[in-house]
Amino acid sequence: MLVVLVLARAGGTGAPPDAAATLVPRSALVYLHVSTDTGRAATSDALAVLRRFPSFEKLQRSLVDGLRRFGRGTGVEYGRDIAPWIGEEAALALLPSASGTTAAEFVIGVRSRPGAEGFLLRLGRPSGLVTYKGMSVRLYGGQALTFAGRFLIAGTLAAVRAGIDAAADGREALAGSPRYVRARAGAPADRVADLWASGDGVSRVLAPRSGLLGVLGTVLSGPGLEATDVSLSAGGNSARVRIHAVRAPGRPPSFAGVPLRPVTPSLPAALPGPALALADVGGMDAVLARLAPLLPAELNRAARILSPLLTREAALEVLPRGRGQPPVLLLVAPVTDLARARRLLAAAQAPLTALLGPLAEQAGRTPAVSASRVGGAVVNRIQTGTGFEIDSALVGRRLVLATDPGAIAALVGTGPRAGDPARFRAVLPPRRGRTTALVFLDLKQLLAFGERIGLAQDPRYQAVRDDLRLIAAAGLRASAGPTDSTAEISLQIP
Repeated sequence: MLVVLVLARAGGTGAPPDAAATLVPRSALVYLHVSTDTGRAATSDALAVLRRFPSFEKLQRSLVDGLRRFGRGTGVEYGRDIAPWIGEEAALALLPSASGTTAAEFVIGVRSRPGAEGFLLRLGRPSGLVTYKGMSVRLYGGQALTFAGRFLIAGTLAAVRAGIDAAADGREALAGSPRYVRARAGAPADRVADLWASGDGVSRVLAPRSGLLGVLGTVLSGPGLEATDVSLSAGGNSARVRIHAVRAPGRPPSFAGVPLRPVTPSLPAALPGPALALADVGGMDAVLARLAPLLPAELNRAARILSPLLTREAALEVLPRGRGQPPVLLLVAPVTDLARARRLLAAAQAPLTALLGPLAEQAGRTPAVSASRVGGAVVNRIQTGTGFEIDSALVGRRLVLATDPGAIAALVGTGPRAGDPARFRAVLPPRRGRTTALVFLDLKQLLAFGERIGLAQDPRYQAVRDDLRLIAAAGLRASAGPTDSTAEISLQIP
C-alpha cells in the first residue's frame, strides 16, 4: 500500500536518498523504503511499468478507500492532501513491541511544512500533546506524530519515541547498523523500492504471512541469517528484483535452506529448446536431499543412488510436447568417472522400475524394460503402457534421464538450444563468472498449458491471472560469496 501511495507522484538518475533510516531504530525487524523523488527517471519509469498491471489500479482504489475512512470521516484525497507536500522518500518500519507483536513507524519526507500542517488539520484536532526529548508529539487517540527536521514521524507513541531516539543518537539508528549496511551493499542505483529485514524479521514477520511475502520469508529463512534486502527496479519492458542475504561467519550461503555450490553454467547452451522451464544448479544432490521427505520412497531411493553424480552442475528442463499432452522432463548432469556412472545408473534401474509399477498397473500391465539406441547412445527405457516412461542413458560424458526418448534425441541432435530464444536471453543475458543457480520460466507457455489442464478454474489463479499474463518470461540468477548470497530476478513484460 505504501508503494502505491508514494509512486502515485513519481516523476533524474542516481540512487534514491535514504535519510529515513536515520529516524528508525536499529531494533527494527522490517524496513520498507520507497523513492518519492519526482525528479528521478527511475521512479517514473517504474510507475509506467506498474500501471500496466490491472491489480495496480485496484490497489490504488483500495488505498483511497482506506484514506477516506481515516481522519474521522473528513475524507482524504492523495492528489489534494498529500502530493503537494510529500518529499523525496517515505518509509515504513515494523518494530518489536513489549506485547510480542510489532509496532508500525511511518517516516515520510516533507518538502512543504505548511502543506503537511494543512493535511494534519484535515485529520482533526489532536487529542493530546506530550513532549519527548524537547520535541512536541501530537496524539491522535492511540496514534502519535511529530516533525523531525524535514520528516514526519507517525505511529504508536512508543514507535515515535523510538524514532526520536534514533535521530538523537546515530548509534541507535538503523542506518548505522552493520547488518543494514551489509545487506544494502550493491543495491542497484535505479531501484525504486527496498524491503530490508533482519533475520528475526524474516522468521517472525515475513515467513508467517501468506502470498509473496510468505514465500519470500520461507525461501530466505535459515540458520545464521543476519539480514536481507530486496530491491525493485523497473522500466521499459522489464522489471528486476534483487535479493541480497547476509549470514553470520561460518554459515554457508544457501537458497531456500539448500547450500548450493558455485558453477560456471554450461548446460543451457547444450540442452534442447525451446524450454518451458529450466533450472541449472550447482549441487543437485543437496536439492534432492532437501526434497527427500516429499518424494515417493522409490524415487527417493533412486535419487540417493544417483546423488554422487549430481554434486556439480545439473539441469532439469521442462520441454513442450504435442498439444493436449503433458510436457517432457529432462535431467542432464556432466560426469567425470564414466565407469562409476554406469554402475550407479544400473543400480538405479530397480527403484525406477518399482516407482512406475503402480502406474503400469492402471493399464493392466507391468513395467516393460528394454534398451534401444537413440542418436548413438544406449537408452534404458522403462515403459508403463500409459504414455509415461523413464528413459536413462549416458550421452557422451553426461548422465541423462527423460520421460520421452525424443528429448534424448533432441539433446544429441543439432536443433535449437534452450539458451537460444530471445525470451531466454532477455531475462538471463550472458554473464561471466560463477553462479549457484539459473532458473528460466516461459510463463506465456506455462500458463497456457496450466489453463488447459484446469488451472483456469482455480480461484487463487483467477485473482492474479490478468497480471501473470502480462509477463512473458522470468529468469533468476543466484550467486554466493563466503557469507552472502544474491538472487537477481528479471521479468520480461513485452
